[in-house]
Amino acid sequence: MTGSAVLDTVLGLIFLFYALALLCSGLVEMIANWVRKRAKYLLRGLRNLLEGTSPATQLQLQWKENRNEERKQYSTALGADAAVLADRAAPGQDAGAPATGGSRTKITVEDVMGHGLVQPFKHATPLGKATRNPAYLPAPVFAQVLVHLLTPGPDQISSDSLLRGVNGLSESPELRQALTGLFKSAGGDVQRFLACTEEWFNRQMERVTGSYKRWAKRWVIVIATMVVVAAGIDSVAIARSLYANEAVRTAAVSQATGEKLCQATEDPATCADRAREFLEGSGFPLGWSRPNQEDGVWGWPLKVLGLLISIGAATLGAPFWYRLLDRVGTLSNTGRNPSG
Repeated sequence: MTGSAVLDTVLGLIFLFYALALLCSGLVEMIANWVRKRAKYLLRGLRNLLEGTSPATQLQLQWKENRNEERKQYSTALGADAAVLADRAAPGQDAGAPATGGSRTKITVEDVMGHGLVQPFKHATPLGKATRNPAYLPAPVFAQVLVHLLTPGPDQISSDSLLRGVNGLSESPELRQALTGLFKSAGGDVQRFLACTEEWFNRQMERVTGSYKRWAKRWVIVIATMVVVAAGIDSVAIARSLYANEAVRTAAVSQATGEKLCQATEDPATCADRAREFLEGSGFPLGWSRPNQEDGVWGWPLKVLGLLISIGAATLGAPFWYRLLDRVGTLSNTGRNPSG
């Protein structure tokens, strides 16, 4: 306790918002894991990196998708031999397949994801069988995979073989241009080329991370609205309860100054469950009830305002409220766990 009802009320509200934001963000992470959103964003980033977004590339991808669909239809109607016939009837060679005895004309996402160095990062069954693509790929692994794909064969990787591989990307002009620039920046040195490729990959992954965060932000708003409305988390009513009820205020401040609810290494589902338990046992006036009669005509507007404040607070994220909790706790001389 700080000895000030106002400051204790502020601390209690901040911890409430921290728990609410933690619950909502944990639910969003659970949804993201369920729909494999991080893996999908990684594949999208790799596709943009390797195959580009030019109209010609999009036409090639569309043609490949249409061809795969035709092969499925042939296989269903005529049996397995139809796929072989479709291959013989289709013009040209499959994009991304290496020419016999030569370098690849194109490198695709499927080539990277199918490489042996990527297999350990895929989700697997207890027997070791890969079940889905990874949600994260280290930059050094990507760089090594790319160099291996550019220099097929058992020979040792050299500057000349690497340059031949880059120049052979006739069906990937954007990728060839990017890798040519990286090769020049590295001065033809293989190790420096690997380092430049890692930096190039990391810059792309930063954009992917930004896209994922924007997706998560939109879903946090949706989840926060559902949670706040379903649980009737009225910030105005809770603030009044904290200020008027010393027992509730004391319990809230005790939690705010001594508990983190979530460790950095813990699973989002565990953190969300702990935040839910706190909200249920906090003593805050949760749930739907009629507005305070003393407010008169302002009763319902104040309730709607309280709900909107709770939704807005949840969208700011748990890290924001935890940092604010540290600052307010320092100002009030209550302190917090220094490891938080």
